[in-house]
Amino acid sequence: MNAKGFTSFISLLYFPNQTKLSYKKTPVYDRDDNILSDKEAEAVTVDVDGKIYTLLVVHNSPAPAVHFYKVNGIFVHGEVVLIETNNGTKTITVIKE
Repeated sequence: MNAKGFTSFISLLYFPNQTKLSYKKTPVYDRDDNILSDKEAEAVTVDVDGKIYTLLVVHNSPAPAVHFYKVNGIFVHGEVVLIETNNGTKTITVIKE
């Protein structure tokens, strides 16, 4: 792969014979509901056997006061955040502040 400027690459390892999996790129919004570019933040949602995981990665972090992002209708805070949904219950884990 050749690229100039900003480049991002998110990898996922799984075992297709043992796991039913689907994934999609998920839009990320700022707290004013403006969609962010991939250079600012990216998210991917993965459904693994009915459990849904959304991983948010912020590439260009603004000042701490505006550090909130909206992903799948949920406001979160941090540079790397995992949102887990299992039987309607959501768990938010901030991996990196």
